[in-house]
Amino acid sequence: MLKSNFSLQKTFLSLMILSMFLFLFIFIAIPIIKLLLTSLSDPQGSFVGFENFKEYFRQGEFRTSLVNSLIVSFSSSIISITLALGFAFATTRTNIKFKAVLKSIAMIPLFAPTMLYGISLIYLFGNQGIFTKFFSDSFSIYGLWGIIIAESFYIFPHLFLILYVSLRSYDSSLYEAADMMNARGMKKFIKITLPSIKYGLITAFFVGFTLSLTDFGAPKIIGGRTNVLATEVSKYILGQQNFQIGAVASLFLLIPAGLSFFIENLASKRQKAFYSHGSKNFELRKNKFRFVFFTIFAVFISVIIIGFLSVSIFASVTTLWPYNLKLTLSNYDFSRFNMGGFNVWKTIIVALVSAFFGSIICFTNAYLIQKEKALLPFQKASRLLSMIPMALPGLVLGISYILFFNSPTLSIPFTNIKIPNALAFLYGTPVIIVIANIVHFYSVPYLTSTSALKKIDSNFQAAAQTMNASKLTVFFKVFIPISLPSLLEIFVYFFTNSMVTISAVIFLYTANFKPMSVAIIGMEESGNIAVAAALSVSIVFINIFARLIYIGLTRLLNIKRKKWDKF
Repeated sequence: MLKSNFSLQKTFLSLMILSMFLFLFIFIAIPIIKLLLTSLSDPQGSFVGFENFKEYFRQGEFRTSLVNSLIVSFSSSIISITLALGFAFATTRTNIKFKAVLKSIAMIPLFAPTMLYGISLIYLFGNQGIFTKFFSDSFSIYGLWGIIIAESFYIFPHLFLILYVSLRSYDSSLYEAADMMNARGMKKFIKITLPSIKYGLITAFFVGFTLSLTDFGAPKIIGGRTNVLATEVSKYILGQQNFQIGAVASLFLLIPAGLSFFIENLASKRQKAFYSHGSKNFELRKNKFRFVFFTIFAVFISVIIIGFLSVSIFASVTTLWPYNLKLTLSNYDFSRFNMGGFNVWKTIIVALVSAFFGSIICFTNAYLIQKEKALLPFQKASRLLSMIPMALPGLVLGISYILFFNSPTLSIPFTNIKIPNALAFLYGTPVIIVIANIVHFYSVPYLTSTSALKKIDSNFQAAAQTMNASKLTVFFKVFIPISLPSLLEIFVYFFTNSMVTISAVIFLYTANFKPMSVAIIGMEESGNIAVAAALSVSIVFINIFARLIYIGLTRLLNIKRKKWDKF
């Protein structure tokens, strides 16, 4: 009987491992393969080699878009990394007040779609902007400057988090030695602080570079006639229906993203090896000049972040800017506007479903890879596939999905054989958006799950085996309860990102369902900027509300755990 149960468990685990591999292979690997094949084929599906690449290179728009993208990505990364470094230093290495509040403010951009920054810039510096009259006619926020400013604040919280961790966990013994040698503050910063966080700086730069390079929302809102690679890809796919050139253009987004992922991963490993087991925590010392300077700096950045949100809030409750400033909530009555399939509750439901199934899939797959040993080749393949979305821009994923799932038949490469596409029914349904959300944001929750599972002692499984408890019982009664805080964090991560994302779903929405982020683009294009602002603000407050629920549940779990520990 025991042998029979063991055999059933092994069979079940093998099926689960195989199912997880198939999910990742079908929804990650195959669409990317389809994208690559499309870039090498003509509209009829015949192999043409690099002809599409040659045609794309001959177009002047390619060179202009590439140069603009590089300028935007490099500039916004440098600006944001400078601001993030100062903010992270202020909240880790100084005695300034209200650090928790400042860190919370720094996280606000995570809850907002990138379009919000473009909308705020329009109200501040646009043709009828608040501060437009103070600038000469030669200055225009529409174009490179607008995109750079918007992207700088979009990527700011991501870079702040990286640098915050780097600065918080450094050995203070080197600073003590420097004090003994009478080294001054700036010299210590240059000789000790910067070298100690160099890998964090490298990681932050490439994360910022990739995020700004592949973002679609801000360039679409504030870019004007300035083309970047992200908007260029959209033009070929949505505007011209030229999927072959669109596939080629999207590959140029994949190359720097993949390179950035490789360098960032290498830098992260080197950063871990930098610290010693005997490290001492950094001790804060009183310094009046540092206190005043970084208080002013942190408050200044916080005011700008709150200012961007406040401008959009004000714009969303204004009747008609700048002619009628009477306050109104009519812009939040979205039923008054024809948005073609848009519904707030549908968007929230899709985000919740994405978060629910995304959390289950990520945690289950991490468990099967980390804690079980069966079908090792498929486990290794699943581990590799799980890391690919981290280097996969949303635009590339969206184009891959439209090419794969919108095709009723699939051609076998280099043959004339075509087979029915059994998954074509998914296209045009909210299900494809749910899957795209899960895949797009898969890697970070997978790594979070893996980290949580590694902390759980493997003796639990051995003890369960001696008590004849099934692995399924151990999974639900041991691993899930212990990992519940991480699961809640993963759920909120999926939900928040599913609410704000635009790059992947811009290619997947239909007339029957349009997410809020896509509706923002539509409202701005039709001239209803106040409504676009209202949509953006709504997403921010929905995400903040979700975060507050997460904080409340986490604290409740901590209280219960403390009570259990007493017993």
